[in-house]
Amino acid sequence: MYGDKQTFHILNVKNNGIMNFLPTDSVVETGCMVRRGEIRSLPAKDIPLSIQSLITQINTYEELAVKGILQNSRALLIEALMVHPFIRSYDQAEAVLNKIIKGNIEMGFLKEGQIN
Repeated sequence: MYGDKQTFHILNVKNNGIMNFLPTDSVVETGCMVRRGEIRSLPAKDIPLSIQSLITQINTYEELAVKGILQNSRALLIEALMVHPFIRSYDQAEAVLNKIIKGNIEMGFLKEGQIN
């Protein structure tokens, strides 16, 4: 990534208008050209409306999940999961969150009762 050869990579970068339907400060995974440590994001063009909708939904899920994690908020984490397109019900969101919390407690990343 620091040589003279320009290479293509898929990277997570700040949106900065790459996807004009998302907030500027969102993080997007997109194609980038890298040379001498400089990263140049390639614009995302002609994304179908149906795909824009899915990307927006996942972006909303990620924003809510980060807020939920930072605030140790079970309610926000459930809300985040309810936005995710793979989750079909409140019961499923709650079951997924309980498994995530249990796994993180077992790995030592969370303490019992830390998520309220």
